[in-house]
Amino acid sequence: VIAQTAEGHTRNSRAKRWALPVLKDANDLDTSMEVEGMKSYWLPQSVPNSFTLNGIFLMTAPNMSGKSTLMRAIMTTALLGGAGLFVPATRAVIPRYDMFFLRTASFDVPAEGKSAWAL
Repeated sequence: VIAQTAEGHTRNSRAKRWALPVLKDANDLDTSMEVEGMKSYWLPQSVPNSFTLNGIFLMTAPNMSGKSTLMRAIMTTALLGGAGLFVPATRAVIPRYDMFFLRTASFDVPAEGKSAWAL
């Protein structure tokens, strides 16, 4: 079952042109994450994003502008990459994180255009 799942992930990822990320060494003190061409794969139309994250950031923007979608896409990329799987990007360099934490409203559903603030 595990081999079939891995084979299915590889096949689907290659068809979608996802990239196999470079994982930084566990002893590397550089914790920056570099991603090019990341897409929110669950949305029918998504704009590719490229970024370098190094540290803590405060993200502000108007309601319904894509903050939750961007955070979810970054978390998906970091989680899949940390597991050694393909990521929804054209290139990625990912450090080895020891924990993940993302807080969004449970009734935010970007794929359906729903926001906690636009109910």
